[in-house]
Amino acid sequence: MMLTTQRAGSCEKIAGVDGLDSATPINTPDNVLSRLSRLEKLILTLAYYEGLTLRETGTILGLSEQEVRRTLASIEGRFARALDEERAALEMA
Repeated sequence: MMLTTQRAGSCEKIAGVDGLDSATPINTPDNVLSRLSRLEKLILTLAYYEGLTLRETGTILGLSEQEVRRTLASIEGRFARALDEERAALEMA
């Protein structure tokens, strides 16, 4: 929980940087997570929290193993881009 508080503080600091104001959307990992679809959240929960295999996750959700793999790769890519953007914004601060 403390990490989330620190991250929120970082975002507030970024919002005060010249050229950025509170209306400027900042792509953060928290924002990515909040924008995931219900299916994407279920896939993340089953694969990472519950520790199920891609095949098991797909079976439960009625998806192929390949669909689960592609969805996880897409989510991971969005998180990676958000982290890169957040890091770049902090370096500008």
